[in-house]
Amino acid sequence: ARAAALRGHAVELFEAGPALGGQMLGALKPARARKTLDHLRDYLVREVERLGVEVRLKTRWSTERLAEDAPDALVLASGARPAPPTLPGAWDPRVVQAVDLLAGAAPAVAGDTVTVVIGGGLVGCEAALWLTRRGGRVALVERGTRLAARVSADLRSHLLWALDDAGVRVHTGTEATAIDTAGVSCRGASGEPAHLPAERIVLAAGAEAVAELWEEIEGRADKIFRIGDCYAPRGIRQALAEGHRAGTAI
Repeated sequence: ARAAALRGHAVELFEAGPALGGQMLGALKPARARKTLDHLRDYLVREVERLGVEVRLKTRWSTERLAEDAPDALVLASGARPAPPTLPGAWDPRVVQAVDLLAGAAPAVAGDTVTVVIGGGLVGCEAALWLTRRGGRVALVERGTRLAARVSADLRSHLLWALDDAGVRVHTGTEATAIDTAGVSCRGASGEPAHLPAERIVLAAGAEAVAELWEEIEGRADKIFRIGDCYAPRGIRQALAEGHRAGTAI
């Protein structure tokens, strides 16, 4: 929206939620990264306000608006959602999605609750830290050999230090195989079975694009762009770069 407005276009920005920022609002980052993201979000919000972008909060855009708005260009940036769980037992009421927990959409747990977090990417690490800082006892399960393998080296080193400092029990090379009434069944790298007791299970096992609108809008405006996580779930750098390219291409 900022890039398109800088080029002199009249821009409307639709957001289904009550505030701008997307996943930046819900992500609990380590102290260094959280401050950076807060500054980034504040800057972008100030920019769209300064440039006269018409912001429509709590408004979900739909194809019914096409005839009324007759846009010359459409940019779909609807983000991502947690991938549907396939783990046996994952529909148990004790199971919550990490993104819901961090965003406040899932109830917090008691301070000394035993939790298993399944998925050791950035979101899983953040969820584990969030829980331990509130007094919880947390085990983090990652089937790969490295935690936070897709984040930058400096952020990863900080995450690893923070997890160790918080006392999170890390199980890399371990695959969760099922959820039962007592906790999570796992399989180690050499195939040995294990069981982790849990009162709460948090899933951080991947995401999928929210792109249902894509097929509906394709070909119905002069220019259509699909950017960020709704093209493919990745990182904030890719989303920012694609947003800038779309705005300057209009």
